[in-house]
Amino acid sequence: MNAVVNALNLIKLAAISNNDDCTVRLNERVKYFLNALVALNLIEYTSIQDNLGLVRLKYKDGAPIIKDIKYLGGRGSITLPWGGLKKILYSRRAVYLVKTGEGIVSINTAVAKNQGGLVLFRITI
Repeated sequence: MNAVVNALNLIKLAAISNNDDCTVRLNERVKYFLNALVALNLIEYTSIQDNLGLVRLKYKDGAPIIKDIKYLGGRGSITLPWGGLKKILYSRRAVYLVKTGEGIVSINTAVAKNQGGLVLFRITI
């Protein structure tokens, strides 16, 4: 999970400093999270070497869509049943990534499939 947190912190720093892109180290877990962000239309990424990827941030009104990324997993992490996830679903300023039995998905997908899970990241948009 450290590689994922490091990669998402690099994306966060790129967003804060208004850089168009950043380079991250890739492994299978990092690719999985990057694909989740691509599915949410927040970034684009391409592999530039075996273990390196170029992440391009998406912009809206001249500013990066991603404002902040916060890791919520680890000690004291929040595991919520489906009903608990549904309560925080309707946040318009953040997207949550949740670890369910089927993998890492957005909170919208977890609620649509009636699944609870571990809330891993909050991405402020």
